[in-house]
Amino acid sequence: MSKKLLSFLGFVLCLFALDAQIIIGKTRYDLQTNNSVQRRAFLDPTNNFLAITYTGSNLTDGAYEDRGTGYAMFNTITNTWIDKSAPFMPPKTTFPGRIEDKRVGWGEPAIVNGKELIISHQSSDGFNGLYMAERSISSLGAYAYKSVTSGKETWPRMAVSGNKIVVISSHFESQFNDVDGGLMFIKSSDGGVTWTAPDSIKGANGINPTNYSGLGGDNYAVDLRGDVIAILTGVYDLTLYKSTDFGVTWTKTNLGRPTSDNFFLDNGEFLTPFDRSDGSYSVLIDNDNKVHCFWGRSYTYGDEEQDIASVFINRFKHGIMYWSENNPKAQVIPQTAFQRESTKQHDDITLKFNTAGTNGSELSYLGSGAVYGSSPVTWPSAGIDDAGNIYLTYGYNRGRLDTTNEGLNKDRDPSGYNFYDVFAIKLMKSDPNKWIGPLNVSQTNTLEETYPSIARRVDGNLHVVYQQDNLVGNAIVTTRDANNNPQNGSGSQVGGIETDNSIVYKKVPVNDINAFSSR
Repeated sequence: MSKKLLSFLGFVLCLFALDAQIIIGKTRYDLQTNNSVQRRAFLDPTNNFLAITYTGSNLTDGAYEDRGTGYAMFNTITNTWIDKSAPFMPPKTTFPGRIEDKRVGWGEPAIVNGKELIISHQSSDGFNGLYMAERSISSLGAYAYKSVTSGKETWPRMAVSGNKIVVISSHFESQFNDVDGGLMFIKSSDGGVTWTAPDSIKGANGINPTNYSGLGGDNYAVDLRGDVIAILTGVYDLTLYKSTDFGVTWTKTNLGRPTSDNFFLDNGEFLTPFDRSDGSYSVLIDNDNKVHCFWGRSYTYGDEEQDIASVFINRFKHGIMYWSENNPKAQVIPQTAFQRESTKQHDDITLKFNTAGTNGSELSYLGSGAVYGSSPVTWPSAGIDDAGNIYLTYGYNRGRLDTTNEGLNKDRDPSGYNFYDVFAIKLMKSDPNKWIGPLNVSQTNTLEETYPSIARRVDGNLHVVYQQDNLVGNAIVTTRDANNNPQNGSGSQVGGIETDNSIVYKKVPVNDINAFSSR
């Protein structure tokens, strides 16, 4: 067979692959986020190169010393997939090794002014700040490396607009601006050549001990458009910080309680039920510089004797919450509302989320037994097209078992725990009060799909990436008992089952999300 024919067949296969669910990598390190999912797909506005990252490892020892950024790029000029610097044909069922020269985590991609950047956090010999890998997009050769910060910064998030970049990060086992795990930001105006020193949102309304008892990993999201920055953060209550002068000054908006203080206890008493967040956030600045906020709803309640680890949620109160500056009243997006499946339709199905879950109306989900630390509807990720239409992907637990209509042993893992699916919806600028969808993006009967993320830029297609395997939970923080039932751990891998987790990419035409889409 001639080289020209092989090249043509490869081109055709790549085009076919981009229209299907394809595997672009593998990892045995299967914790892609503690709460909010970063943007792990970046679509270059100049030449449409698509860069995708994930946290990967080949090891099963619990230490994962080879951990680092897994990577794939679709080169639209040559119509080929590239793994690091070598072309490949999907499916890619290996982790070929990290792109960095040291152990890192949470790598996030961007393409700025002809240069590819990946921001991660160093985690070898302790935590040593944020790390950047960079190279020219024209050569796709060897990476150069740079320490961007040198403190305890971890779990970064990046947003890009032109040559401007903003990165936010909390701190592991450290304080910033006197807040445990406090949030900081750094900026670059020259495409990552130079960076400002770590700074915080100061003042009476800032991220300080008056307003925050602490911030955990990944309890935040950031977006950037021109000089406008939006940061959505909080632990139980939600706060939007917005800057219109590239982070010089900030305004604060409380999206939850009128006097949001992000403390779980108020004057020594347990807070009353409220539409709180499970820590999964996405924030988007639209083409008119208005901010849109999304989060997984967690309706919490308890009594004075309960602490943070033992709050309960009401399974009838879940969905993706939506707030915008155009309509500043937080509400559940109807299509995302979580509902318990009718027992009349599936008499043999018991909703089972964790070791404490039963078929009752309440369950301990965020406390003991939680396998992700997330709500049944979680991990929102928002994008926008040139016309101003907004798109959202999210994870939805198959509590409603009409995903496949096949019932027992189709929607659950071997130990009976309900799988998540990945869904997409859209909001047209011409009709800003009507969400359309949902569309089941993943559409697999016997696999778990988690941690969905989409490229911010939508070009007529959603560019979606997510993780997939056959077991609920993850080996990093989820242990399992003798019967293979998930048990929540504290970072221990004892009893965890480490499997090959696929990293999946799917290109979803926006026209496929319509009023006739269904779960």
